[in-house]
Order: sequence, then C-alpha cells, then structure tokens
Amino acid sequence: MIWKKEESRERGSILITFLIITVVFVGVLGAGVSLMMGGYKRTSSVAQRNQAYYLAEAGVEKALEDLQSGCRLIPATSASFPPSSPIGTYEYSVTHPLQGKAIITSTGVTSSGKSVTLEVHVDCATPSSTPTPEPTPTLPPLDMALFANGDISLRGNITIQGNVGSNGKIETKGSVEIKDGEIRENLGYTYPLPSFTPPPDLPSMGSLSVGKKKSVTISGNAYYDSISVDNNATLTVNVGSGTQTLWVKSLAVDGELQVAGTGTLVLYVESFSVGNKAQLNNATGSRTESLALYYAGMQSVTIDNQAVIKGLVLVPGEAIITVKGTIVGLLYAPAAQVNLGGNGQTLNGAIIAQTLGEDNAPTSTPEKGKEAGTQEIVYAPPSSELQSLLQTFVFPPIPEPTPTSGPTPTSGPPTESGPPISIVGWKER
Repeated sequence: MIWKKEESRERGSILITFLIITVVFVGVLGAGVSLMMGGYKRTSSVAQRNQAYYLAEAGVEKALEDLQSGCRLIPATSASFPPSSPIGTYEYSVTHPLQGKAIITSTGVTSSGKSVTLEVHVDCATPSSTPTPEPTPTLPPLDMALFANGDISLRGNITIQGNVGSNGKIETKGSVEIKDGEIRENLGYTYPLPSFTPPPDLPSMGSLSVGKKKSVTISGNAYYDSISVDNNATLTVNVGSGTQTLWVKSLAVDGELQVAGTGTLVLYVESFSVGNKAQLNNATGSRTESLALYYAGMQSVTIDNQAVIKGLVLVPGEAIITVKGTIVGLLYAPAAQVNLGGNGQTLNGAIIAQTLGEDNAPTSTPEKGKEAGTQEIVYAPPSSELQSLLQTFVFPPIPEPTPTSGPTPTSGPPTESGPPISIVGWKER
C-alpha cells in the first residue's frame, strides 16, 4: 500500500511539472508573438508617418512655387500626390500676417489616415497691383548735328545749324560758324555700338552688274558676291511692306540705288564705294527709314562729292569714314573716325562718331553760290521711325528663356526656389 501511494505521488508531481512547463512555454510564445506584432505595427506606423511627411513636403513645394510672384494669401488647396500613382493627399494654405512675410501650413494625409502638418515661415516680396515691365533701354538724346565720343576738330569754311557736342574737347579754327546751337563739351554720353548678323540661309545670287542707262529691279532676301551700279544706271530694290535683307560682299554705286515699297531694306555690306553723284534711296518721296546701310568692314570709305545717301548709315567698327557728299538722316558710327570734306557739302541730319575732323582737299567745282571748300551742316531731328529703326540695331531683342520644370519634393526642407523667396523657419506641428 505504501508503495502504491508513493507511485501515485510521483505521477502527480510529473503532471504538475508538465503543466508548469506548458504554461511557461505558452507564455513565452505569446510574448514573442506580441513583440513581433508590436514591431510590425511600429514599422508600419513609421512608414505611414514618412509618407505623410513626404506628402506635406509636396504641399510646401507647391506653395513656394505659387509664391514666386510675391507674398499673398492663398486659401486651402488640396491635391493627390503623386498625380500618376497617389499615396495620399496634401492640403496647404498661406497666410500673410506681415508685409513681406508669409506662413505656409501644409498637411499630408496617407490613404490609411496618417497625417503630418508642417509650418514654414518665409520672407517674400509683396507683389504690386500690376506687374512692373522691364525698363526699355534708351539712347542718349539725338539732339546734336555733330557728336563725338572723343575730340572734335573743325577748321576752314563750315557752317553748322544746330548743337555740337563731345565727351572730350571741341576745337574750332578758321571760319567756323554755329547757328541756332551751342558747343557742349564733356557730356558723358554713351552711344552703344550697333550690332547685326544677317541670316545665314540667304540664297546666293552670285554677282549683279547694272550697266550705263540700264534699269534693274530685284526683290527678296539674298546674298551677292558683288553688286555694281554704273553711272546713269538704276538698281531698284522692291521691299514691299516688310523688312528685306541684302548681304553684299562688295558694293559699288556710281548711279542710283533706290528702295521701292513701304518697308525697309537692310543693306549689309563688307566693302563699298559711293561715287561722285551716286544716289542711294534719294528718289522723290523716299523715306529715311526705308534704308539701313550697315558697313561691317574696316577699310576706309569715302562718300564722294555730290553723292547722296538718304537713310540710316551704321558703322560698328573703327573705320575711317570721309563724307564729301550729303547724308540725309543719320550716320551712326560710335567707334569710327569721321572726316568732313568736299565742296558745297550738305549734311541734313546728325552724325555720331568716335572722333570728328575735316578733309578739306577740294576735288570738284562747288555749287553755284557757295565758296570753294564751304560745308553746310544742318541738324534735322531723326524721325520717330528712324529712331525706332536704330533701336533694333543698338538694342536687339533678347530671346525668351527656355522654361524649366518645377520643383520636386525632397527628404528634407525644400531649398529656396529662387528670388524673392527665402525660408526662415521650418517645423512640424
């Protein structure tokens, strides 16, 4: 009996031990499962928070883009993000408590409902009621018969009706008479150099020669190796109502070169000569703004006695230009040396040069009623059309910039989008 009781007790102890081990194992297993589930939940929560932060950032970036035009109130605005495969939405608004400052509030919400709110303080310019246009560049006034960036030296028999100006000194000797004007020294004016590049795809037309007593009419943009117009010959360029460009490597005019139409001829020449009694755009009823003669060469050029050029003559280089004939309009040569000379010469317009002097060697008989070697310079204000034409060569249009793509969200605070915005504070609420 005693043995049976002891055996029963041993079996009871084993059963209790087994139950204890089972309970402990189940407890440990449950704790492990609980820890695993908690870790998963924490990982999922962190991922959801990061997504919400990313969405809130996207709202801040969009608000900064909207503020590029200046500080202003922006009501609550929402959108899905990214547009192609949304992971949630953002909603942002902008308040404007102080002049030149704004507060961006942006909330990102994931598809599971997790949200993050960012508050960003920025400095930004306050927009005006109407956009301020870029100032249009302007030239110094064209209110002088003669102007030189450097010095002016005038001697001999010369009569000037109008002002004579210079950034340097002006010397007059002999029979120099100034009527209805004054001498202005050390003005400090800056006349920019003209600039023009002919189109590279002009059709090549070879050479053109217009013989004596011949008359030829051409039209259309073109490149010529050479054009020559003999005495008593006429070359007419029909420009229609637009702007036509002729690129001529070598131009020699002893007869007439006339412009027909209401448009403008841009005559781009690398070398040219204007002979005695040559006429360029000087037909009855012609307009000064019908001709822009652009001399791209560096060799000396003489506009011979009794020759007439009516229009805008542009010289960007440091050439020597001797004017013995007549210019009606404007000789714009801010870097060139311009010499005045001839017999019975008349200038009706204005000259802009680097330096101005005289070449008084008589080469022909003066007009009746004028003393040999007498020069008459009469200032005529350039027409508004001629001044507008000059502006296109001095201030050519600037090409529009290529648009760039907008900002994209980053992992940290967005960088400054550019003037006039500056981020001064960033926090998560």
